[in-house]
Amino acid sequence: MPARTYNSLYNTMRSVYWACQRVAYKGRVITAIAGGKSDHAARIRLVDKLLPYTMGGPLALESTFDVVEKAERACVDGALVECGVARGGCSAMMALAARHFGSARKVWLFDSYEGLPEPTQDDFRGDAVGRVVGPLSAGMLVGTVEQVSDLMFNICKLDKNDVNLVKGWFQDTLPVTRENIGPIAVLRLDGDWYESTKCCLENLYDQVAPGGYVIIDDYATCYGCEKAVTEFLDGRKIKTELVPDGRGGAWFRKPNP
Repeated sequence: MPARTYNSLYNTMRSVYWACQRVAYKGRVITAIAGGKSDHAARIRLVDKLLPYTMGGPLALESTFDVVEKAERACVDGALVECGVARGGCSAMMALAARHFGSARKVWLFDSYEGLPEPTQDDFRGDAVGRVVGPLSAGMLVGTVEQVSDLMFNICKLDKNDVNLVKGWFQDTLPVTRENIGPIAVLRLDGDWYESTKCCLENLYDQVAPGGYVIIDDYATCYGCEKAVTEFLDGRKIKTELVPDGRGGAWFRKPNP
């Protein structure tokens, strides 16, 4: 089957799958609201609201809410940062979760807004780039600045003074922007590839506040991402627990000094 035909079929089937996921999630919304537990109900409502804007599905959004909740309850200082925004669903979840718990944190969203770059040799094991990853190539998983801005400011009604969209490749934007961010409470990495993940950790990890959180969206799905995280933690001799999110990602807490 020609690559163009395969990709078209794959994208169509993926769209149908996520549409079914959104329909199925409606039942959880009704149950949560009826249950009356405010934080749980808020989590479910936000997932339902943001499902059309993420390719990670419900578990990615739920895990993102949970990690932000942990940072809020621990009173971790700092901003919310995502590298690899796509259409902005998980970015919006971070901001809205913080708002639910009474915070108005600064939000920094880094992306090429042109889709993925090409993988490198560090991303492959044999001919595969991941365990359950579909066909990924340069330009895929794109969300434009206009799409993300619409979600953040028109749909989610976030304050434009609190949200910064930074367009460009990580290696170009992070070194010149990181000082403006200050401390980071939650750092979410969704760059898929080895070089992207490595670049983000090298540029931003030191700004994660002690006790802050790092989410690795592609840890168990993209070989290069896992390799970059393992090398970074081992190289820095960082002892922490990687907690799986149940759908291929993981998160960890930055140890206190």
